[in-house]
Amino acid sequence: MRLGFVGCGTIASAMVAGLCSASDAGPIVVSPRNAKVAADLAARFANVRIAPTNQAVLDASDVVVLAVRPQIAPGVLSELRFRPDHHVVSLIASLPLAYVQSVTNPATRVTRAVPLPSVALRQGPTAIYPPGQPIKALFDALGDSDRTG
Repeated sequence: MRLGFVGCGTIASAMVAGLCSASDAGPIVVSPRNAKVAADLAARFANVRIAPTNQAVLDASDVVVLAVRPQIAPGVLSELRFRPDHHVVSLIASLPLAYVQSVTNPATRVTRAVPLPSVALRQGPTAIYPPGQPIKALFDALGDSDRTG
């Protein structure tokens, strides 16, 4: 799985740290949105690289994690071009799932997740909806994922 993060704040950073602490962590691409956090992650973990743009994150990823603040999300998402094969994971709790599905079209698989900062220690329960693979496996690597729905 090629994993990318659009947004590089507290929760995205915690997820990347948790995933990279696993011995089998694959490549992770992060956006340049928070240059300081992105640079820190790339310096700490050999499998993390910074994409030059948010679109470059999508272009290099199969699973795209949307981790931007709700107030800027519409502007950021409107500039991105998703592929039909993308699996989108929205961490933007205040945006309705139907809205995220509409702005990430033609991607057909969209999941909402609510991870906590404790995922950095791989001890965080994460609610996901709708449940399914490979997203359940992704969050199980960070702690227990709770299937809701």
